[in-house]
Amino acid sequence: IKNQLFDLLTNINTVQDEMDSVSALIADKNSEIWEKESEIDDTNSEIQSTIAAINTKSIEIKDKQAEYNHKHDLLGERVRESYKSNLVTQGVSVLLNSSSINDFFTKVKVLQNVIKSDKKVMNEIEAIRVSLEEKKSELEASQVELEA
Repeated sequence: IKNQLFDLLTNINTVQDEMDSVSALIADKNSEIWEKESEIDDTNSEIQSTIAAINTKSIEIKDKQAEYNHKHDLLGERVRESYKSNLVTQGVSVLLNSSSINDFFTKVKVLQNVIKSDKKVMNEIEAIRVSLEEKKSELEASQVELEA
């Protein structure tokens, strides 16, 4: 009986050791699961952040495109009107018909301001176009990152 009792206690200890080993393995796997769930949550947060950034960039692109179209249309209308009214000939005529040297310089200043304004609009249009291209590139990069 002592041997049987000793064998039973040995078996109980062996089973207890196996249970402890399995419990430790389960704890390790639960820890791995928690880490993976944390990684998934982080990835989901990054995805949501990227989607928000894409939406923001899309709105910015839409606004810049509208601004670009508006300024481009204004410049186009200005150029058409200048062509129709033969602005160069009129400008020279206005200068030649000046009543005094002061009147001449005043008209030159006005013409310079018109030219400066047109250049400013052209520069603004170019800056908007460049900005629009950059935003589109950023949007494409964000979309590629999201898909990856």
